[in-house]
Amino acid sequence: MHDTPWYGESVTPIARGRPRSETARSEILLATSALLVERGFDQFTLAEVALKAGVGKQTVYRWWATKASLVAECVLEGILPVEADLVAIEDDPVAAIRAWLTISAARLSQPQQAALFRALNAAAASDDVARAKLTERFHEPLTEAIASALQLGIESGRLRHDLPVSAVADMVIGTMSYSLMRAEGPDETWVDDIMSTLILGIGASTA
Repeated sequence: MHDTPWYGESVTPIARGRPRSETARSEILLATSALLVERGFDQFTLAEVALKAGVGKQTVYRWWATKASLVAECVLEGILPVEADLVAIEDDPVAAIRAWLTISAARLSQPQQAALFRALNAAAASDDVARAKLTERFHEPLTEAIASALQLGIESGRLRHDLPVSAVADMVIGTMSYSLMRAEGPDETWVDDIMSTLILGIGASTA
């Protein structure tokens, strides 16, 4: 997904005191992006960001409570591009969701991409402002795309008429988010298993 970059407040509320220097802020965001590309999320510290940006460590610590919040701001500002694929609206909603899971699993099989999305999840979990902005940027459009695909399936008779669309969308997105915690990561077999369970359900057959 390619949205217009978000510009505005800091992801993390700024403590009272000396106002930000926009030059220093820009240098910090650029330094963070560079370190992520060079070394990955797990392999750098806020102190190293300060050193690379040419600012004092306390400047970084004062403006961002966590490394995840700093990374989230880089993403929301468009300094660190993140691809967030949407579910295509097709005649076959099952095929559309499978395609999205397959594309997303392939993306998250890349260690740097997986680490970055884990950082965004951490930022959303620990920072109310980050959560609101990340939800608006990523979660809401994806939820809407999945729900629209499912609704078309209901209208065409491919899916049952009483399908809880919102719940299914949450299940699909939640499953992919949880896959970030799996040591082996998502793969094609995992996608097949998820889709089989989603389509068939978990109840025993009464036939």
